[in-house]
Amino acid sequence: MSTIFQKDFKKMDGWAGTGTCPPPAPRETRCSLCRGELYPGDPYFALEGGAVCEDCLGRYARGYFAPRLRRVGSGRPPAGKRLC
Repeated sequence: MSTIFQKDFKKMDGWAGTGTCPPPAPRETRCSLCRGELYPGDPYFALEGGAVCEDCLGRYARGYFAPRLRRVGSGRPPAGKRLC
């Protein structure tokens, strides 16, 4: 191997000859609902200790508010509540 090539090769490898290890890879982040990967720079919502991607926000909201879903004209209003 020529000396010039060896020098160029060492320049390409940023960790050659430093005696240190490369930094650890960033922790993998996934959407809590669809399990899709979230990459650096991707937007997400930090909700209840997890990450929710933009595509799953509607699904999350529907599940979160499901107990409050009502239908017009069915049943009575909750006790102590007045209609007017």
